[in-house]
Amino acid sequence: MSRSRAVAVMFGVAAAAVLIFGLSFMVSQEQAGAGYSGDVKLISMMGERVEISRNLAPGKYTIVDFYADWCVNCAEITPVLDEYTRNHAEIALRKINIVNWDTPVVSQYELTYLPYLQMYGPSGALLVEGADAVLAELKRRFPSSI
Repeated sequence: MSRSRAVAVMFGVAAAAVLIFGLSFMVSQEQAGAGYSGDVKLISMMGERVEISRNLAPGKYTIVDFYADWCVNCAEITPVLDEYTRNHAEIALRKINIVNWDTPVVSQYELTYLPYLQMYGPSGALLVEGADAVLAELKRRFPSSI
């Protein structure tokens, strides 16, 4: 194989990899916000470190949803979070895709299971954490939603 042909093949492989990554990025971003209305932001798409305090919604209850596309239980709570976010302007949702257990955000927040939720109050103080605790707190504070 000639040198110019080898370079062209390598360029083609690199271009395909960039295209696949870009499409994966767009699909993941769409899935993270799919069906949501209201104040929803994907704050970590590839499991990179993130400062939650910089992403809280001032004056609102902020739910932080640590999830992964492969997590079945995460997918099960998505409609519940969607319902609360859609029906209550005072709730903001921040989503963090951990991607896999080796990403920086996993060690940053010492995650050991999914789904994992945190709920911050309007002042930015952590109120409760853990999926069951956050869902119970949402139900207590917003009883007519679900």
